[in-house]
Amino acid sequence: MGQDQERPLLSQPIREVRMTVFDRQYRARVRRYLEQELHCSMTYMSSAGGGYYLIRFPEGTVEETYAGRSTQWTHETTIRFPDGTTLKKYSRAPLKDTQPSRVDLAFPERLLDGPAPPGRQQTTKGMRNNGTTEA
Repeated sequence: MGQDQERPLLSQPIREVRMTVFDRQYRARVRRYLEQELHCSMTYMSSAGGGYYLIRFPEGTVEETYAGRSTQWTHETTIRFPDGTTLKKYSRAPLKDTQPSRVDLAFPERLLDGPAPPGRQQTTKGMRNNGTTEA
């Protein structure tokens, strides 16, 4: 990776993102991480298209775009929190006109592969991010 790719082409404030619904077995972990560690809010919003999570970021959070990290179908950006923590955001174009676009955040591996949060049972059904609807 060259030095030019290390500096963002664009950096702008971001207040919220509508994230595609993900497998429920990770919901408690993701909520705890976002709310307790990153000081975000995470709210499920139902819609005719099946619903989504509205993630609101703390003041001072920015979205950065870097050269060479996107393709024709996927736009990758970096969400940088005031404390320097980063998450990757992937916006995926639909393959068919009838499909909705997807927005996903990539969480740290320790969050998805670690033990379940206190008071929660870990389930083994489903995949990590299979687009299932909220139950």
